[in-house]
Amino acid sequence: RGCLERNELERAFRDHMDCCAICSENWAAEDVYRVLPKCGHCFHVECIDRWALLSAGKGKGPKCPLCNTVL
Repeated sequence: RGCLERNELERAFRDHMDCCAICSENWAAEDVYRVLPKCGHCFHVECIDRWALLSAGKGKGPKCPLCNTVL
């Protein structure tokens, strides 16, 4: 039908996107990134740490920005 299921969309992003989903900056050879253990999504360390701190500051449990898995 031309629509992707969420898991298909996540797989396509992981397999074909060459950037951090938070800042949209392309990965560079010197980048340090974090792989989330429960879902396997990757982000720049600074981006995902800031995301988690902002979420915690709002009284929410930090979750993956792509799939909402609890960190």
